[in-house]
Amino acid sequence: MAAVTNTTIFTASWDNLYTIINSNTTDPDSKTKWIYTAFPDTKHDTKTAYPLIIINPIRANESEAVTLTRGTKVFPLRVVVEIYDDNTAQLDSVVDDVFDAVEANTSTLNTNKLHNFDLTFSDSETVFRGKTRVHRKTLEWDFEYHKVG
Repeated sequence: MAAVTNTTIFTASWDNLYTIINSNTTDPDSKTKWIYTAFPDTKHDTKTAYPLIIINPIRANESEAVTLTRGTKVFPLRVVVEIYDDNTAQLDSVVDDVFDAVEANTSTLNTNKLHNFDLTFSDSETVFRGKTRVHRKTLEWDFEYHKVG
């Protein structure tokens, strides 16, 4: 993991979250890849395709930024993490792992210049992908990067 800088706000923030989630959660099915930036283009309409985690690209709203003393700007960011599984009990377990991974590593995130992680939204729904019923849970965190200069 690398500290976030003024020129790497989006990529380094995403990389930090990916590393924390990947290092602290275990795919129950031991697939080689199960964390993505968007829903995979490959066929995911069978039970063996799940669970999977999507860490969406980091979003920002600079109009909400606040300038503090000495030129430091608090830059608000948001990340949405989606977890998909065909098994609700397993889904709940993976969601707990993802939540715990982020919450237990806020000091590491702070060291890398990402502050004040706050779970602001969660949601769930059930959809069909082909003939497979898939359950989705969404976790949304707001956080800050303190931009200097």
